Amino acid sequence: MNRPKVTLLSVTQDIPGVMGRVWEIAKGKAPLEDMDKMILADADTILSADLPTSEYINFIWCVEGMPRAFWDQFDRSRHAAFWEQSVRILDLTTFAKNGEYWIPESIEKDGFAKARYTECMDNIELTYKSLINNGVPSEDARGVLPLHINVRGTCCINLRALKALISNRICFIAQGSYWLPVVHGMMLELARVLPPKTLRSMAHLPCYKKDKCPIESNVIPRITGEDPNPPCPIFLKRFLNKDMQYDVYAKHPEYDQIKTKYYELIRSLGMDE
Repeated sequence: MNRPKVTLLSVTQDIPGVMGRVWEIAKGKAPLEDMDKMILADADTILSADLPTSEYINFIWCVEGMPRAFWDQFDRSRHAAFWEQSVRILDLTTFAKNGEYWIPESIEKDGFAKARYTECMDNIELTYKSLINNGVPSEDARGVLPLHINVRGTCCINLRALKALISNRICFIAQGSYWLPVVHGMMLELARVLPPKTLRSMAHLPCYKKDKCPIESNVIPRITGEDPNPPCPIFLKRFLNKDMQYDVYAKHPEYDQIKTKYYELIRSLGMDE
């Protein structure tokens, strides 16, 4: 069912040459025709810094096997272009039979929940197919389709925006079940085309080198018990006020398991805490 795949379709060619010239144009006076003979500035150093020059490097990604709910989050980025499959025109009459839908981890590991979930998908497919066979246009019949039906699409995004996207979405609170496999696929692809310091600069959590959690207001309710979901283990390690007697998080039945798994994942990506 869950078979996400990330492919880098295109990347700006000759990154060292492009960055060296961009830097020299702004910082020096050498004629363009002389730059081929010069030792240009180190592109890796330029791109690993948070400078507008990283917006000159563009990537086109193909993401497959992810649900519509993921795309609803992905395409919120203001500095990217998106083009994804439309359920208005796709033939989706066998989506459940083909397993073309997303199963959240919390459902996958619960036998009863998974059985009901897959049964529901089968019923949705049956209803959708009946509507289509009865002459209802697919653009109207699509109203019964689930948010977790898988579609594929493409995204064009520059390096600076991609850094911000990866940093924000790898956060413990930011629905990592959707994002971790996509970010993991992106990092594997980026390792083929980016120089080492630049690649390393992609791997920062949003709270990296900060004195305060950027989304503390979302984490505290998870600690006090107002929100039943587990809190971020990095917040508990680095930002929790020791004078405040919060212990609800320790009662979460799967907290230790969740914490261990999260640390394993961010370390596998080379992410800095």
